[in-house]
Amino acid sequence: MLAAGGVVLLTLFGHGESGSSLDPVGLACAFGAAACYAGYILFTDKVGAAFRGFEGLAVSFTVGMVVLAPFGAAEALHGLSGASSPALLLLAVAGVALLFPVLPYALEMVALRRMSQRVFSVIVSLDPAVSALVGLLVLGQVLGLPQLIGICCVVAASVGATLTARR
Repeated sequence: MLAAGGVVLLTLFGHGESGSSLDPVGLACAFGAAACYAGYILFTDKVGAAFRGFEGLAVSFTVGMVVLAPFGAAEALHGLSGASSPALLLLAVAGVALLFPVLPYALEMVALRRMSQRVFSVIVSLDPAVSALVGLLVLGQVLGLPQLIGICCVVAASVGATLTARR
């Protein structure tokens, strides 16, 4: 309930002006993203339990690439066509492929092997606090009191769920 209250505070007062209307398309996208993230947590837990090591991660990335490549391959090739050196391009692609998706997903798979899905889900809810801190430090964005209270509610729920978890 505490996390839900924090999300309500972030949602209702997140536009900078109190009482602004919410975009139904934006809400639908947010709920769709939440459903996909819930599925991601469930499937990552199952894949982590079914495979030893990170073989499941390799299979997951391959399936994801095959499914999504048709939607972005043309744009990606167009964007990469201006590269000055093929070796530099290969190094950049390999670095991005390793650092951005593989390392975080591997760490999440290890975490899900050691904790419950419920606790992992609540810990992930700390993302707004981390995003707010990055926004403040990197972009100089200052949040209002309702947003700060909302983030504190989500963080408090995360701490409470973690401290009371059983596994």
